[in-house]
Amino acid sequence: MRALFGIAMGGLYGNAAATALEDVPERARGLVSGMLQQGYAFGYLLATAFARALVGTTPHGWRPLFWFGACPPILIIAFRLCLPETDAYMERQRVRAVGNAGSTFVNEGKVALKRHWLILIYLVLLMAGFNFMSHGSQDLYPTMLSNQYNFSANDVTVTQIVANLGAMVRTLSGTALICTFRIDIC
Repeated sequence: MRALFGIAMGGLYGNAAATALEDVPERARGLVSGMLQQGYAFGYLLATAFARALVGTTPHGWRPLFWFGACPPILIIAFRLCLPETDAYMERQRVRAVGNAGSTFVNEGKVALKRHWLILIYLVLLMAGFNFMSHGSQDLYPTMLSNQYNFSANDVTVTQIVANLGAMVRTLSGTALICTFRIDIC
């Protein structure tokens, strides 16, 4: 169940971000994508606060946090199913309708890999590094605070909330600064 939850949540965020950015004007994509990046830190902040409020205060242990965390993806999936397709998607569908859609997709993939294989390898390594850093700081850091520095549960919660607020402010201010100088970060 946890694996399915992770797949649904991970699959949902990427698709939602791509859908949100498809019809955004190109000059605004850097700023909008910077705001979307804060979904991770904001979600972690909420999880930290709700874990402190729910886990250990009910007879169900960690389960209420899991149930609470499952609600937003379910609501977002239902909301997304009701939305119309974006203009960019409809245009791609019109182009693909002219030829065989399956072979067009495969041909586009082959061309992309031939032209951008080095960038693909770089991005895979970059994302692996980001994942190691984020999970190292967010999964292991609270354990270190409680086990090695004897922080109370409340102190760990406050530390994590302050850290995620800092991450959100830093990324938003950096995104705004970059967009001020009109550097396209997408």
